[in-house]
Amino acid sequence: MRLFAYVTASCALCACCAPAFAASPPTGWSGNIQLGGVQTTGNTQSSTANGKFKLNYLRAPWQNTLRFSGLYASSDGTTNAQSWEGSNQTRYSFSKHNYLFGLINAQAVRFSGYDYQVSEVAGLGRRLYDSARQTLDVEIGAGARQSRLTEGGARSVGIGRLGLGYEFDITAHSSFTQHVSSEIGVNNTFVKAVSALKMSIYGALSANLSYTISHNSNVPAGTRKTDTISSVTLEYDF
Repeated sequence: MRLFAYVTASCALCACCAPAFAASPPTGWSGNIQLGGVQTTGNTQSSTANGKFKLNYLRAPWQNTLRFSGLYASSDGTTNAQSWEGSNQTRYSFSKHNYLFGLINAQAVRFSGYDYQVSEVAGLGRRLYDSARQTLDVEIGAGARQSRLTEGGARSVGIGRLGLGYEFDITAHSSFTQHVSSEIGVNNTFVKAVSALKMSIYGALSANLSYTISHNSNVPAGTRKTDTISSVTLEYDF
């Protein structure tokens, strides 16, 4: 906890004197890479590594965003956390504040009771608020989700999806984002919320503090419904 507080304070100090980063994705290709990790030796042998990758292409009225993230943690030679997630979303803006979208998302979270979960959704999005410093998008859609249980057996169900994306440029050197999505099926509702604070350090290099909550309403026996991830990473924009 002391380390987390120290890193937070240090990043905030850097944000006060670093140059600003772009407020919105530029036309053409853009993206970022995030990396973080902790390793301890001595009485306790442990290691944690996590990373994220985002690639965005914007050419109005089309936009495509590819995301990939991974997390690995072990203690005394035993793996105690491992997750992989990838998604691709394509948008078509048919007016200033409205767009159609198609989304494919896949994740494999060890110890969750599922070997994998894959969903495909199509729907409608709308920008409810748009100012120089803040944006708010909402999405509604429908599709399907396929899951395979770790203990055997597969499920395939129709789902409805609700999504919310909020971005706030706090200062010229820092920003806050909040993304929430909910996939609602007949027997299971999956909710994910990601809160992130980004602070510029120097040029294209930034620090990113994020907190992720994932909740499955129906999981196999002996498996917790809610997982959380707190991370501090360095981010490079390109």
